[in-house]
This record gives sequence, C-alpha cells and structure tokens, in this order.
Amino acid sequence: PQSLLKDRNTKFNLYQSYGVKYYLIANIDKKEIEFYQLIDNRYKQIKDLNLFELANDCLIEVNTSELFEH
Repeated sequence: PQSLLKDRNTKFNLYQSYGVKYYLIANIDKKEIEFYQLIDNRYKQIKDLNLFELANDCLIEVNTSELFEH
C-alpha cells in the first residue's frame, strides 16, 4: 500500500516532469495495470496499451493480459 501511494504521487509527477513517455502502475492484489502515456507534456490514462514506441523505429509489443496468469 505504501508503494502504491508513492507510485501514484511522487514517481508519477517526477517521471512526468522528466518526460518519461509511458508510466504503468501495477496493482498486484487486483491484478490490474493502469496505463499512462505522455501527451502534450501530461500523462493521460489510456484504457489498454500493448504497443510501446521506444524510439522512431523501435516498437515493442507486450501482451499485458498475460502478466497475471501465473
């Protein structure tokens, strides 16, 4: 619970201010992931995000629905 609060506040604002393109918050107890993408210098929550553009020609696809299966 303490980590989740820090993730939602301190880290969220810090990463946003440094321009980190994606921010994900995993809630292991609820088996949920919240996805945020930096748009116009602000994090916007995205409903479901599976494709991450790390650089112009570098894309990574992650099947996040499988992360909590094990």
